[in-house]
Amino acid sequence: MSTPCLRAPFRLAVRPVNRTLSLSSSLSPPSCLFITPSSTSPSSSCPRLQQQTRPASSNNRWKQRQSSDVFARAAKVKGLKSRAAFKLLELDEKYSLFQRNKHQIVVDLGYAPGSWSQIALDRTSPNGTVIGIDLLPAQPPRGVSAIQGNFLNRKVQEMCKSFVVEADKKRRERRRLGGEGEEGEDEVVERRSYIDLERRAVAEEEELEKEGEEKRENLRLVDVSHQT
Repeated sequence: MSTPCLRAPFRLAVRPVNRTLSLSSSLSPPSCLFITPSSTSPSSSCPRLQQQTRPASSNNRWKQRQSSDVFARAAKVKGLKSRAAFKLLELDEKYSLFQRNKHQIVVDLGYAPGSWSQIALDRTSPNGTVIGIDLLPAQPPRGVSAIQGNFLNRKVQEMCKSFVVEADKKRRERRRLGGEGEEGEDEVVERRSYIDLERRAVAEEEELEKEGEEKRENLRLVDVSHQT
């Protein structure tokens, strides 16, 4: 038994569950149109509609690209945080950004995950100082100090400046004492967090406002006492 076909020189509209398939009279309709459930597969020479496959997700594409990337594999072998370290190495080779034994101080803005800080510390060793600042919480590389916060914030800038000043003072002190102590010894410094500094700043502002009000009140009392 042959499969019936719809031959339509006129306008034809076929409406499945939630889709509309229309053939305009201005277009040339196909010579044969066959519609059947996906469970059946009748033998017919008529064309069939096929479902397109979804493209791979961006996450899968990123994984495939990372697995085939030469720099990503090299960064993993050398223990670097990311492949971006090779970009800084290329810049340093071209422009000589870092110098050893010059007591350079490097501030890495947006340092997470820390690959640039790793290169900066290595290229400025043994006397360099590297401090990283980022909004994201991230574990800094060994030998790198870090501040979590927005560098555009005045308090974060003050923290960075105070850290640089303290590091320079300690370097001068070691130099004056003849370099006593181990260079590679880790030093743990207890510092106030960004939130504590903000709270302290608010408390200081409130205290200053209170003192200003007391001074204005005292001036009023003095003025009253002299009006006799």
